Amino acid sequence: MVRIIKNFIFEIRLKAAIKKANKIARLTKYRCFVMLINGKPVVYAKKDLKEAIARGKFIKGFTIQQAEKKALYITTL
Repeated sequence: MVRIIKNFIFEIRLKAAIKKANKIARLTKYRCFVMLINGKPVVYAKKDLKEAIARGKFIKGFTIQQAEKKALYITTL
């Protein structure tokens, strides 16, 4: 029962993140990624993701190409 509730909450968060990513992509014309970070879906614009990697927010050696492979959703332009 607990697993069902957790899955339901995750799906709600994922749908909200996808909507947010689409909205940001429409307004800014940037490609956006929905990635799973610490168990929660997070939206990153490609430009912001590059900056976060440069600042060291992700592990050393993490690249944009790896982010594209691991992303749950990528917006189209």
